[in-house]
Amino acid sequence: LIQQCHSKRCMDFTFVNSGSCIATTGSSKNKHNVTLFDTLAPPDQSLVHSHICHEDGGGSSIIYSQRHQLLISGSTRGELSIFDIRQRKIIETIHAHDLNIQSLAINDSESMFVTGSTDGHIKIWDLPSIQCIDIWRNVHEKQTFVRPEGLMSAVSAVSTKGVMYCKIFKNHCYSCGSNGRIIERKLPDLNHKQYH
Repeated sequence: LIQQCHSKRCMDFTFVNSGSCIATTGSSKNKHNVTLFDTLAPPDQSLVHSHICHEDGGGSSIIYSQRHQLLISGSTRGELSIFDIRQRKIIETIHAHDLNIQSLAINDSESMFVTGSTDGHIKIWDLPSIQCIDIWRNVHEKQTFVRPEGLMSAVSAVSTKGVMYCKIFKNHCYSCGSNGRIIERKLPDLNHKQYH
């Protein structure tokens, strides 16, 4: 399978429902930065739908909740866009972080998800309300890196990294980041959630 998903870059993907559909996020010249493809269809007919969103920088991470039929995409500018797969439309966009949402992870019961950002913070969100339950600040402190001369490209020579990846396993969130550590933290109890 080879599929051209975005005209600039494809940053993340997730399988949707049966697995023959793939949702992607990235950056395209036409600003259709979240797409849905059917991998069983011929390549020229495989695009099911595309969404105009994350217009200022593109998307960087994406997850899917089968239970709620929601696609959740994080942007390079810290916003979350929530898509209803059944209606094929954006139902909400919120500013979640100050910098890039580098990673998204959802728990097995699909009752919550986490966002990990290059700002160094991890936020825990309720599903399906998309309300912030908790904020873990500076889990992986934000660090700025400068590329050495000679390694320059069209991309910025300066990059900021904090949280690089999040994974949820058995009610714990594991994360890694620019500080070289893997950190494990217990997720909040949903029976005692307080919104932030």
